[in-house]
Amino acid sequence: MGKEKKPKLGIKTSRYYTKKCDKCNSEYPNWFTNCPNCGAAWDETKERQSDGLKIKKNIKIVVKITEEDFNETIKKVKLVFSADQGEKWYQIYMDSKMDYFIAEIAEVPVGSVIVYYIEVNLDNGSTYIENNGGNYFYYKVGLPSEESKDIPSESEVKYMEEKMESSREITQEHKETPKRYENAKIEYGNDITILGKPQTQIDPNLKVCPHCNSRIKKMWSVCPFCGGRV
Repeated sequence: MGKEKKPKLGIKTSRYYTKKCDKCNSEYPNWFTNCPNCGAAWDETKERQSDGLKIKKNIKIVVKITEEDFNETIKKVKLVFSADQGEKWYQIYMDSKMDYFIAEIAEVPVGSVIVYYIEVNLDNGSTYIENNGGNYFYYKVGLPSEESKDIPSESEVKYMEEKMESSREITQEHKETPKRYENAKIEYGNDITILGKPQTQIDPNLKVCPHCNSRIKKMWSVCPFCGGRV
């Protein structure tokens, strides 16, 4: 495995959900209450478990990183992750988007815990790893209304770290992209936060909603936060 990245490089990760409008099929962030394209309200009850079926989410992982962090051309960035406490690892390439990289993990059951880290390969052959100081990054997949609460507990993190210890050396052997996962088989708490705040960038093309004073894109005719026409 490549050498571990120095902390001063400051690679950070964030994650967010998107949901699709049932009316016009537009995709938008999960915290919007209304579709910015057609104004249709999001019915949160549609995401609840129905008829014994498991609810699944598409998770997007964002890495804020540029070549200036390394003074070298970035060849590729990989997301290495596990959905079963380190028993199986997978890796997928992240897509480059201006000054960040993004990857999507499809159809992850609500209640699962995603454990992941980032691997950066440079043109000069060097490999850097951002793994939160050897502790990895964790995120429990929950419904939009539960995201701020469903964070792995300290005991849960310790349990998963012990379970992953034996699999660290064989991570590179797992190259397939998973299609489905099993829910985590441990209890969860809400007394620890591992990930930092999502990366944000101010958009110059914004306007203020006259109804709730939220800043929204000029192109939107409906405020996604309050549903008012603008």
